[in-house]
Amino acid sequence: MIFGSEQGGRGLSRALVGAALLLGACAGKAEKESSQSPSGTAGSGFGAGGDQNAGAGGPSASAGSMPALHCEKVTCESIPTTCKRIVQGPNDCCPSCPDTGCEACPVVDCEEGTHSETAPGDCCASCVADPPDACLIGQKDYAAFRAQLLEKYGGSGCKNSAECTLLLEDNVCGYACNIALPTSTARNLLPNLESNAKQSCATCDPPPRSECEQATAACVNGKCVAIDG
Repeated sequence: MIFGSEQGGRGLSRALVGAALLLGACAGKAEKESSQSPSGTAGSGFGAGGDQNAGAGGPSASAGSMPALHCEKVTCESIPTTCKRIVQGPNDCCPSCPDTGCEACPVVDCEEGTHSETAPGDCCASCVADPPDACLIGQKDYAAFRAQLLEKYGGSGCKNSAECTLLLEDNVCGYACNIALPTSTARNLLPNLESNAKQSCATCDPPPRSECEQATAACVNGKCVAIDG
């Protein structure tokens, strides 16, 4: 009987040891899976949210080298070539010169047709020619274009006065009465002049207008002309 009790106790001990080992293994597996879970942070080396770039060397470390968006439309001012020290802040669009090394500039009095302007690299302003007037340039271009069209559309000539007509030019570039052209080509003149005038004389004031005198279209020596009516 004593032998049987000892044998039963040994069996119970082995069973208890086996259960303890099984529980320990399960607990270790659960802990390992928890540490590998995406929501866990232990042993991952990541900060909150798992962003491994949040530390040194990530995008935030190089952000200072990116061009500032507020500088896209900024044009830097000229700095004199005599500048002794050029500085620029980390968030500035342009450098500045706290010590230009320039002497006091004289007062500039420019003549008509010129204006005061400081050239890049210069300390002081000087007189330079005014830019060409856009309206005057446009009017010259229009006049040349108009002459070409009159020669082109009037070149077909005429056989009799019934083949001639008179036109009124009235646009932002020019105003003219009694323009004589052959009826076969006259319809092309005014639309072409109007289209060119809108571009050439966009900055001009409208030309002066007057009442047109009475005239008649006539064919003289094979050309359409306007004669007093």
